[in-house]
Amino acid sequence: MELLLTHGYRSRSSSFANTLLNNLSPIVGVTCLAIMIGCVRFFKKVPGAIVGCFGATAAVAFLHIPIETIGTRFGGIPTGLPHLSVPALKPSLLLHLLSPAVTIAMLGAIESLMSAVVSDRMSHDKHNPNVELIAQGVANVFSPLFGGLPATGAIAAPQPISVRAQKARLPGWFTPLRSWL
Repeated sequence: MELLLTHGYRSRSSSFANTLLNNLSPIVGVTCLAIMIGCVRFFKKVPGAIVGCFGATAAVAFLHIPIETIGTRFGGIPTGLPHLSVPALKPSLLLHLLSPAVTIAMLGAIESLMSAVVSDRMSHDKHNPNVELIAQGVANVFSPLFGGLPATGAIAAPQPISVRAQKARLPGWFTPLRSWL
């Protein structure tokens, strides 16, 4: 039954209910959740999330359960590098975009500098804030040309690197390499 909403849009509640009942995704998800909870409750040393995810993946693969994946829904994950795409510049939009752009830039700068200070305290070192902000600015100017989004420094990545880098410089290369791949 389709319901007419106040703005003229039609709700597909019956279609949604049929999809939910005919699709096995919720059953696989609830089973995975039950495995995770069961492992936490009964087998405390067994990582429930890993067992649940591997179990669900194996069940879907071996039993040929028809569940949508990224590949079937969106055509897969791109295997190549994105192409350079320069957007059309409309001078009329510059004034409207100035305030959000400055807000994102300021919040990004604050977060990056806070992350650098945390990393400095852990490694007993001192960062150069000018280099930090210029590098972030250059990256955030060129990243959208390849389909990227503005990014800032994250505290999660520098922590393990700072601890390991006190012994050797090599671990500092693994996080950027992993992110790039």
